Amino acid sequence: MQFSLDFFFDSEHPKIVEFAFARMAELQTFLNISDEQLSKDMKEHWFEFQTPYHILSVDDCVAIYFAEKTHDNEKMKAIYDKGKSQNLKKGSNGESALIIGRLETGYRNLVIAQRAAYAADYLKSRMSYTKCVESFKQADATFEREKAEKMFEDFAKKDPGFKKLSKILCDVIKKFPGILQSEIMKKFESGDWSDMYDYNRPVLKDDVYYALYFADKFGMIVRNKKGRTYELFVKQEIANDSEM
Repeated sequence: MQFSLDFFFDSEHPKIVEFAFARMAELQTFLNISDEQLSKDMKEHWFEFQTPYHILSVDDCVAIYFAEKTHDNEKMKAIYDKGKSQNLKKGSNGESALIIGRLETGYRNLVIAQRAAYAADYLKSRMSYTKCVESFKQADATFEREKAEKMFEDFAKKDPGFKKLSKILCDVIKKFPGILQSEIMKKFESGDWSDMYDYNRPVLKDDVYYALYFADKFGMIVRNKKGRTYELFVKQEIANDSEM
């Protein structure tokens, strides 16, 4: 369901074309599924469509479909009015803080990330996934953020930069168990990074934190919160300590 900025200022609400209802009815009959199952399936597969942005949540969009299908105008009006108030909140500077812009940025970076990964431009892909997830987080778009995070996780498993970097970092953590995340870059020379990416750039703190985050998520290391940073351990050392 795509809208323009006119959504916020026109009195008329967008309408779903009748043809769409007819095709969905044919599909529902062919699959022999209830409205409840159709609603569930629509929500699960919504993210697979590369729409530029969602002004409304996925739940709201599905609810609108069924409300318009049954001509429940009061319910549609309530959903649209809520969407307008949420997306036109005033920022501290007095300007409209449109969530739509953050969602659009999230989807745009998602497409960039996917295309870059396909072209084996792993650094660009990783940076775009990071921006994508952050944009959805700022927009409080839980559904989109969770889907993007899963896609980012799948990407990291294939990223050769992550594989090289995580191996180096695990070796350092084995040598210095309990090392602080904020201190880890001081324990090895920059020459270790020479073949990390095909770019003429050093490996930065953000690169290291990316590798540590997913190394923790994939069970390679353990990060224990300590103040504003983390203590780092490899899994084997945690196990050994518990046996003593």
